[in-house]
Amino acid sequence: MVGPRFGPDFPWTKGLALACITLSESVCSTVLYPFVPFMVRDFGVPDNDVGFYAGLLASAYNIAQIPAGIFWGKMSDIFGRRPVLFVGLIGQSLGMLGLGLSWSLTSAIAMRCFGGLAHGNNGVLRALLKEIMRKEQQSSAFSLFGAAWGIGFFIGPLLGGELSRLADRVPALQGTVIERQPCTAAPSKLEPWPAARHSLRLNESASPSARVSAHADLLPCLVATCNSLIWIGC
Repeated sequence: MVGPRFGPDFPWTKGLALACITLSESVCSTVLYPFVPFMVRDFGVPDNDVGFYAGLLASAYNIAQIPAGIFWGKMSDIFGRRPVLFVGLIGQSLGMLGLGLSWSLTSAIAMRCFGGLAHGNNGVLRALLKEIMRKEQQSSAFSLFGAAWGIGFFIGPLLGGELSRLADRVPALQGTVIERQPCTAAPSKLEPWPAARHSLRLNESASPSARVSAHADLLPCLVATCNSLIWIGC
């Protein structure tokens, strides 16, 4: 049985570059976990529906990756691994930025789905690793993927919890776009759920300050976006 071998000839630069791309995906997948219920509530979702739609928003990215992985895997066979990785990182970054700038529950779910559909890098990364590593190095390299995903799973929620609604704790940031503003449209005056219509109507009828209330969560999304962009040159 061949165990992990991190010998002197192990290509650390290549291995760590691919591991960092895995880490960025893990961060983007988990950064919203601490603040997603508050974001959903800010969109005007009734309290008894927050849990369901928070779960839907949090899982939309991963659900969208199921068909995306098959599609982008095929595209990488045709156009090459690196161009597909590049497209995936750009799509992941745009999806996170769009989430932070979302004005409704519908737009937030759409941006999470977009990010997942545009980012099919999981299988492509493993295929690329197998191609650039010698057989005796592959077990070592694959172990880096697991470690990177675990680190990202720790960093993502930590960033999300620390940076979300930062203006509530840092007076210097009050009055900026990331300050949470109170919603001025009362959900009880709107037509009953479904969520998508309810959310859109809330934001159409609300004042400008209410429409940007979810931008209180822009900062962690922006940090996750930058975390993806910095690995494009790998």
